[in-house]
Amino acid sequence: SAAGPITVTTVNDTVDGDTSSIANLIATPGPDTFISLREAITAANNEATGSTINFGVTGCGGVCVFTPSPDLPSLAVNGIVINGYSQPGSAVSTGGPFAGNRAVILIRVDGGCGCNAIGLEIAASNVTISGLSITGYSTAAIQITSGSGSIVSGNFLGITPASVAVSNDLGVLVLASSS
Repeated sequence: SAAGPITVTTVNDTVDGDTSSIANLIATPGPDTFISLREAITAANNEATGSTINFGVTGCGGVCVFTPSPDLPSLAVNGIVINGYSQPGSAVSTGGPFAGNRAVILIRVDGGCGCNAIGLEIAASNVTISGLSITGYSTAAIQITSGSGSIVSGNFLGITPASVAVSNDLGVLVLASSS
C-alpha cells in the first residue's frame, strides 16, 4: 500500500533530511526541521507505490514561490500525487467551464533562474499534478517521459497566480508513446 502523505513545509531547496522513505523524512527532517519539495519527491521515489505530496508552507504572504536548482527529481514511482490545492487558502476552480477561472493557486514552481529545463518530469504511470503554477522553464513546465494514465489538471502553466505570463517553452511535453 502507499505510504502516508507528506507535507512540504518550506520553499527552500535544501536536502538535509532522511529521504530514504516518507516515514523517515517525517521523523528526521534534518537540522532545518522543514521538508522541501526536493526532499518530498526524493522520499516519494523511494517508496514502493505512490505517495501524496501536500503543501503546508507558512510565511509566504500569499503565493509561495519555489525556485529549485538544479531540476527537481523525476516523479519515478507509479501513483505519486502532487496536490498544490492542499496549501491553505488554495481553491479549485468552481462554476463550470464557462464561468471563468475561479481557482486560487498559491504554489508556484519557477525555473526563472535560467538553469532549469523542466519543471516536473513524469517518469511513471498514474501520476497526478494539480494546483500548481509552473513558470520560466526552457523546455517544458511538465514533461512526460514514460508511463500512462497520468493526470495534469488545474495548473497554471506559464502563468503566475496573479495572471502574469512567465512562459515556459512548452506547457506539457509528452514523449511517452503510451501516455
